[in-house]
Formats: sequence, structure tokens, C-alpha cells
Amino acid sequence: MPENRQGKLVVAGGFLLLFSVMGIACNCFALSIVPITGYFGFSRASYALSQTLMFVFSSIFTLLSSKIYRKMDMVAGARIAALAVTLTFFLQSYATKVWMFYISYSIIGFGMAMCTAMPVSLLINEWVDVNASTLIGFAMMGSGLGGAVFNPIMNSLITSSGWQSAYRILAVVMGVMAIPAAFLMLKRNPLAPAGARKSGGEIKKTRSIPLLQKRILFMALILFLSNGASSALNFAINPQLQDLGYSAAFASVCSSVENAVMAAGKITVGRLLDRRGSRTALYMSVCSTLVSMTALAFFRSPLALFLVLINLGLFFGCPIGTVGGVAITGDIVGKENMPAFIGFLSFCMSLGPTFSPMLLGKTYDMFGSYSPLLLTLAAVMALTLPLIAVTYRAPLKKE
Repeated sequence: MPENRQGKLVVAGGFLLLFSVMGIACNCFALSIVPITGYFGFSRASYALSQTLMFVFSSIFTLLSSKIYRKMDMVAGARIAALAVTLTFFLQSYATKVWMFYISYSIIGFGMAMCTAMPVSLLINEWVDVNASTLIGFAMMGSGLGGAVFNPIMNSLITSSGWQSAYRILAVVMGVMAIPAAFLMLKRNPLAPAGARKSGGEIKKTRSIPLLQKRILFMALILFLSNGASSALNFAINPQLQDLGYSAAFASVCSSVENAVMAAGKITVGRLLDRRGSRTALYMSVCSTLVSMTALAFFRSPLALFLVLINLGLFFGCPIGTVGGVAITGDIVGKENMPAFIGFLSFCMSLGPTFSPMLLGKTYDMFGSYSPLLLTLAAVMALTLPLIAVTYRAPLKKE
């Protein structure tokens, strides 16, 4: 852990924000698919668009983050966002039309990005010089543990009281955790290295290398494809298990285990990034996602091995999307250029999951199963492996 008290608070505050905000609003979304579509009569594809919009607006924030942080301090933004996400999640329980879910999840997506992964990673990077990715992994594991804790709680609340009451209760829980964490535990480091900040505390956008070159654009494509595929895997498991005949209760327990696996994976991937670099971490992410998708599409028994195989991608694949942004950007463009490029590469990383819910919904409506999309994405992951090798060999040109 960081040697100073404030650095420890930043890590802990980031953990609580991801535990509550992402753990509830994002990682419990799969549990709402069946009850809400059944209650209102929405198709899965139309309702899944709400989560697509959540990721779209999350991606929009990451793309605009450099401009936003030149006008607003990231800690102030995180505080406003924590309030907005909590209130919006509560009001979502009163939605009666599908377009209301579209609006609410759009707000949640923008606010979630503004108070979780990116600002927390940048703040930890300000406070920590050694093993920063490992500490980012500790903070990011909050989202997985949050999903592990809140999936069975949400399932129980939906079963006993209905989805509306479940949303209202969990919104209160979210606010109790996220708002104090944002207001009391997050803080900028006044001694951050020159070039990382400007007077006033905003991210300084300096760039000595051009954007349009193979090394950067290939990495953008890799992050888009790999994070989109791992996200599709995560969202498909719960409804796929129910479609295979398992009960909603069993599927929710599996979702809790899956989120715990992702949480543990974030620390492991963080250590991997610190010790072996981003290339090794990306290879592990892509290969494990490929195996898990193939297993989810084809494999059925024995059940224990089936669950191990589908969780492999959650352990190594999904964590890259939240833990790897700073380390990958630094390895690709250099640490001195990282503040200028992290918004773009994080945008590409978060853009992949925007298509996953919509594609899953469309695939299910057409085929009655998620397997065709899972196999297609597994093939895409296989093609991504040589692209990683080419990307790290490509020379980086300076202006």
C-alpha cells in the first residue's frame, strides 16, 4: 500500500466507489433482464439497448475526459457523478417505458465513468510510484466484489419484493457507500510530477507523438475487440445458464462467483502488468476469453469443469478493461505521453462493451441462443493474437 495515509484513502475510496456504483448499476444488470422484460413485455434486444447506451455514454466521457479535466477537477467531477448516479438509479425504479430506461442508463453510464475506473486510476497513479497497477487492481476489484455481494441480494429482493423495490433499496445502499467515499476519501496529490497536472489540478494534455500511426491504432483495435468480447462473455453467462435450464437462483449464485473471480483477477492482472508488462497481460486476456466463450457455447458437463472454463475468461480477460488502461497506454506511447493518450485508448477500450448487450439481444432474438455470437467472438479473439505481436513490434514515431 502507499506509504502515506492519503494514498491509502484514495485506494480505499476507489474500492468503495467501484464496489457500490459498478457493483450495483453495472454488474447486476443481467439479473434485471428477465424480470423487467417479462413485467413490461419488452424484447430482450430493446431492453439490452439501455445497457448499450450506458456503455456508449461511458465511452463518450472517456473520450472527452482530457477536455473535461481541463475545465473541472477530477475529484469534484467524481463527487457530482456519485450523487447523480445514486439519484438516477433510484428514480429508475419508477420507469414505465423502455425509453425511460434508455435515458436513465445513459446518465448512469456517463456518471459511472466519471467517478470510477478512469479517475480512480489516475489518482492512484499520482500517489504511487511503484507497483501502481497492483494498487489499481486492489481498487478495481471493488466492482467484482460488489457484483458478487449484490447479485444474490438483488435476486432475493426481486423475488420477494419485485424489481422496483430492489432498485430503491440498492440505490440507498449505493448512496451510503459512494457519496462519502467520493467526498471524504478522494484527493489530488499536490506533489504529483510536473506534466501530470496544471495549476488548478487538471490533467495537462501534452503530446509529442502523432496519433495516426500503426502502433497506436492497432492497440486501439485490440482494446476495442478484446474488451468487447470479454464484456459479452460476462453478460451472457447468467441468461445462458437460465436458458440451459438452471434456475434463476443458481444463475445468480454463479453471477456472484463470477464477480468474485473478476475481483481476484484484477489483483492478479495488476501484478502481471507490473511484473511482466502489458503484452503478456493482453495475451493472457485474449486466450482466456477465447477458451471461455468456446466452453459457454459448446461445453455442458461435467458442471464443475464447465464453470471453471467459463470463469477463466472472467479471471484474466475482463480485468484488463478496468486495470490495464494506465499501464497499456504508458507501454504504447511512453509514460510522458500517457496523460494525452489515455482518454483515447480508454475510449476504445470502453467502446467495445457498448455493442455487447445489443448484439447479444439481437442474437438471442434471431437464434434463441447466445452461442452463435459467442463462437464468432471466439474466432475474432483468435485473430487478435497475431495482431498483438505486430503492434508491439511496430515502431513509435515522434513528431
